[in-house]
Amino acid sequence: PSLQLVPPSGSSPSLQLMPLAGSSPSPQLEVPERPSHLSPELKALIATFSSKLNTAVKNKRCKLGQFASSASNTTSGQLQQLWEGQKRERRGVLGAFRQQLNQELGVLEGKVQQAQEAEEQAMSQLRLQMRSLAASFQVQQTQVDRLRGLQLSLHEQLGGLEDRQGRQQLSVQRSLKRDMHQLQKKLLGESQRQEVARIRQTLQTVLLQV
Repeated sequence: PSLQLVPPSGSSPSLQLMPLAGSSPSPQLEVPERPSHLSPELKALIATFSSKLNTAVKNKRCKLGQFASSASNTTSGQLQQLWEGQKRERRGVLGAFRQQLNQELGVLEGKVQQAQEAEEQAMSQLRLQMRSLAASFQVQQTQVDRLRGLQLSLHEQLGGLEDRQGRQQLSVQRSLKRDMHQLQKKLLGESQRQEVARIRQTLQTVLLQV
């Protein structure tokens, strides 16, 4: 038999004793037929030698099998330890990668959460500002409407005041004209009376001197 590495399915590789393809089976020591013409002593010697030779070959074969089995077990143990060490190393690398990945994902999730919270706060502030601007616009629109109403009322009041003042001015002018006419008539009459009195006094003076 020869040593050949045969990894069994689903387990770590190990050494097994497998006969190579095309190899012949283990040789068996065959005792040649004794010629019939040999002497009994020679025949006994040949039989004893053949027996000892077969025993020695069996012992060698047994030791070789034990050595092969021991070597196979030792190599299988070493391969098993190597396989387990590689598995532990792979698990360590994968564990470190998983830990780093989880840390990075945790940091990323925290940043995403912070960004979402900041976005919600910004949207909330924007909505508050929009409401405030809408309320301010409504107040300003009310004030503009009120000012527009006051302006229209002022135009109406000024128009009515101008009409009333115009009529008052016409009435006052007419009254003044009438008063002036009456005053002129009164002054004219008073002047005529004074003139008549003065003429009368002059005539009386003249008459008294005559």
